[in-house]
Amino acid sequence: MKKKKKQNSDAVITGFLAGNHGSFNKIIGIYLAACLICVMTILLVFNELIENHDEKIAGQMCNLIAEKINNSIRYMTDSVENLATVMSEFDLKDTEQVYQQMKNSVENSDYISIGIICADGTVYAQDEEKEEFVKWNLTDHSKPSNHVVFSEPFRSSLTGQLVFAMFSPVYQDGEFFGDLYLTYPLEKIEEMAYTKAFKEDTEIWLMDAYSDNIIRCSGNDVFQKGSWSNLKLDKKRIKEFSEYRAWENLMRRGEASAALTYTIDEHSYTQVFETIDFMEGWSVVVRVKSSALSGALSLFRWATVLFSFTLVLASGVLLMLSHRRESMEKKLFANLSIYDPLTNVINRRAFEYSAAEAVKSNERGTGALMFFDVDYFKQVNDKYGHDAGDFILVEFAKLLMKHFGECGLVSRYGGDEFVVLVMGLDRSDVDKRVEELRIECCQVKLTEEQCPNHDFELHFSCGIAAYPEHSKDFRELTKCADNALYSVKKNGRNGYGWYDVNHE
Repeated sequence: MKKKKKQNSDAVITGFLAGNHGSFNKIIGIYLAACLICVMTILLVFNELIENHDEKIAGQMCNLIAEKINNSIRYMTDSVENLATVMSEFDLKDTEQVYQQMKNSVENSDYISIGIICADGTVYAQDEEKEEFVKWNLTDHSKPSNHVVFSEPFRSSLTGQLVFAMFSPVYQDGEFFGDLYLTYPLEKIEEMAYTKAFKEDTEIWLMDAYSDNIIRCSGNDVFQKGSWSNLKLDKKRIKEFSEYRAWENLMRRGEASAALTYTIDEHSYTQVFETIDFMEGWSVVVRVKSSALSGALSLFRWATVLFSFTLVLASGVLLMLSHRRESMEKKLFANLSIYDPLTNVINRRAFEYSAAEAVKSNERGTGALMFFDVDYFKQVNDKYGHDAGDFILVEFAKLLMKHFGECGLVSRYGGDEFVVLVMGLDRSDVDKRVEELRIECCQVKLTEEQCPNHDFELHFSCGIAAYPEHSKDFRELTKCADNALYSVKKNGRNGYGWYDVNHE
C-alpha cells in the first residue's frame, strides 16, 4: 500500500515538473496524436474493407448453396403434392386400404415412410411411427393449408436416422380430409448443402429461425456433420450480441438474405443466411472464419500496424532529446527527502519546490492552495497519547490523498499542518471536495484502547487561496491561504474559508 501511494505521488510531482519543458512536450504530444490518428484511420478503413469483402464472399457461397437446396426441395415438394393429388382421387371411405396402396407405391423410392393423418386425428402409419408422432407432436402439423409443411428434424424409430416429415394437405370435394406425409432422410439435404470446394473452416448449417435449431452440414469437425443442435447457449458467447439479434430478426421477418460479422472467443466470423423457399422458417447459413476469407488484406493490415510501430520508434528518438533535462530533474529529486515518513505524503521541501514550479508554469487556468490544521491536535496528544495523534495524522493524510491526490499535490507541512495545491479546479469543485472531506473526517474513530468512550471526532480548519484570482505567485498565494486559515481559526475552527482581501 505504501509503495503504491509513493508511486502515485511520484506521478503527480513528475506531472507538475513537466511544466518546465511543457512546450517541447506539447510538440511531441501533437506529433504522436497525429500519427495515432493516421494509423487508426487506416486501420478503420481496412477493417471495413475486410468486413465487406468477407460478407460478399460468404454471401456468394450461401446463395450458391441455397439455390442448390431450393431446386432439390422443390422437386421433393412437387413429389409429395403430386402424391396428395393422386390420393384425393381414391375413395377415401376405406382409409386403411388407401394407406396400403400409397405405401406400396413408394416402397422403392428415396422416402423412408409414408402415412396419413386424418382431420379427426386418426393416424395411418406403422406402429413405431404412431408412437413417434405422439412423442414429437407431429400431428400438430396436420391442418388445412395451401402448401407443404416441414416438421422439425427427429430421429426415426424405423432406421435410426435423422429425418423430417413433409405434410401435404388432401382435399376431396372441396373439404379438407387430412394430410399425406412422407419422411425423408435428413442426410439428403446435408449432401445438397455440402460442397467439397469449400475449406474446412467453412461451416454450413440449416437453421430454423424461430427455435435456433441447426443442422450442421459441413465444418471443421467431421464428427459434427449431420448433427442437430441448438444455438441458444452459443449465442451468449457472442460479443456483438445486439447486432446478432438484429441479424436474427431479419431472418424471422422473412428477409431473403443478410450478413453479419461477430466475435467469439477472440475469433472473428462472417455469417450469412439465405432463406430456403420451400422450407418455411428455414434458412441456409454459411459461417466462415474471417481469417480464411481475407488473408492478404489481413497481412496488409498487420503491415500497417508494423508501420505504426516504426512511427513510435521515430517518436522515441525525438523523446530522447528531452531525456537529458529530465535526468537532471530526477537527479535533483533523488537528493531530496521527498516523503514524510509517518504519513507518506510529500514533505514541505519537496512540496515547495514542485508547487512553485507548477504555479509558475500553470496553463490550465484555475487552481487553489489550501492550508489545513487538525483542530485541537495538541489536546489529542495530551489526552489520548502520541500513538493516537499519529493515527489521526495518518488517517487525515489518507483522506487528503483520496480527495485531492489525483489532481494535485498533498504535503505534510509540519506537525498537524497540511497543505494542498490543485490545478484545473474552480471554486465550486474545491468546495465540493472539502465538504466531502469534512463528512468523511467525522467517520474517523480512535480504537477502543486509544479512546474507550469513543467521544472523539476529527475536525479541521482550512484556509484557501484561489489561483490566479488572489495571486499568480506561489509565495504570495501561500500567505493568502495562511491568512484565510487564521480567519477560520479566529471564528471558532471546524470549517473552511476563502481568502478575502477586504478582511485583511
